[in-house]
Amino acid sequence: MFDSFLAQILVLLMIFFCSVRVFFLRHSRIDCLAAFAPMALVISILTFLCFDFSLQTLAVFALSIFVFITNFRAFLRLNAKLIVDTYGIPFIIFSILNLIIALALAALIILFRPVKYNAKDFNISKSQLILTGSTSDL
Repeated sequence: MFDSFLAQILVLLMIFFCSVRVFFLRHSRIDCLAAFAPMALVISILTFLCFDFSLQTLAVFALSIFVFITNFRAFLRLNAKLIVDTYGIPFIIFSILNLIIALALAALIILFRPVKYNAKDFNISKSQLILTGSTSDL
């Protein structure tokens, strides 16, 4: 469970960096943070397939699909090595919406995270009973 939590946080961090890039455009440059959108989608698909089904995993998967669709054009510009000088108003609005949803989802996932514990922390002892005999007498 804790590994699933870490994978979900990784996907949300990628979505965060992909969405926050609209605030840091000072000069014309190649938009390399757009590569986080397909990577987040692939990792969320792998998380969805590797770990158990939960509402948190489904929410992260749905958000990563939405971010991928929103950033698909930016990813195509990145593959063509085009320079980005401005972002459009609809893209900025969707990026802010993605950012708000990602932060809210991260807060919920952290709030309901699984607890990683060690048996030694709780003074739990393991006892073994060695039984002899056969079950054919039953």
